[in-house]
Amino acid sequence: MPNISNPSLGREFEQISLTKWINQIDVQYDLISRMGLFKPVRINTTVAAVEKRDTQTQLVLARPRDTKDQFLKQGIETNRDLVYFEVPHIPVDDVIQVSDLQNVRALGTDRLTTVRELIQRRLTEAKTNIQQTIEYFQLGALQGRLLNTDGSLLGPNYDFFNAFNVTQTEIQFKLGTASTETRKKCTEATRAIDKAAGGDRVTMYTAFASDTFFDAFVNHPNTKNAYANYQAATERLGGDVRTGFKFGGINWISYNPVVKGPYGTNVDFLPEGEAIIFPEGTRNIFQNIIAPAHTMDTVNTIGLDFYARSWSSLDGQKVHLRSEANQFPVCANPAVLIKAIL
Repeated sequence: MPNISNPSLGREFEQISLTKWINQIDVQYDLISRMGLFKPVRINTTVAAVEKRDTQTQLVLARPRDTKDQFLKQGIETNRDLVYFEVPHIPVDDVIQVSDLQNVRALGTDRLTTVRELIQRRLTEAKTNIQQTIEYFQLGALQGRLLNTDGSLLGPNYDFFNAFNVTQTEIQFKLGTASTETRKKCTEATRAIDKAAGGDRVTMYTAFASDTFFDAFVNHPNTKNAYANYQAATERLGGDVRTGFKFGGINWISYNPVVKGPYGTNVDFLPEGEAIIFPEGTRNIFQNIIAPAHTMDTVNTIGLDFYARSWSSLDGQKVHLRSEANQFPVCANPAVLIKAIL
């Protein structure tokens, strides 16, 4: 059995300390997380129950005060319909060997590297890879289907349109036609979102567009001048056009990073020629469910964003590292996800 408590490495390398370390590491590759779109929901199980509800608000009957029957019989707690999901487990395993440290100088110095420095560097690499994966899952949730990094659906329920019995709205923007009124297409999308969101609040509308869609959109005759003026104003004020181009009530963002998949092939986050339009500021439509780690120390405890632990090999020649996250981004009302097609 590996020595989980790591007395030979010291207390700073035990699970509690390493978990604190990895949660404090700043990773820049997390645009969707920094937007605050998915509200964290921490659970102490590895299975999440997401409730399907009618998105339309319900008017409440006004009654005299002190009336006992305050709520309608078809009130909010009746006819609950739950969909169950296994929270994805995202582990990264690593090994530090004696040869990784012996006679190796620390970067940019004349001194030898330490175990602490190497472990922290490996944790940073692991967290970056895990955060990229979570970002990929979140963008998948915005498209209504949670795919594994090999391109396969994580399971039948992870197609949210099927799980919640919803048909996705698709809008052909017809950007290859010069007469297309792009502003009207935007209005069609925002109205579809408003209808699907029912009484839920929407503070803004955002679109993530693939490169080909974004280029065709901003170069369309009915959009081109607005984009040129927006670029000039943004640059004059010292801003960054990559944060989005606001047109037709939608903040359009060219966002389609390409990263290496688990087998070394490139993974596109968005299909080329498409964009996904979604609302921001909703109450509970977008949730990020966070479950506990797969260790005895964390069984049935409230989940943390990231975990890390280490243990020495029995022969004392290796240190094993495991970093992990157990996170499930879900869109509980996928009808608000509008697919825009080139």
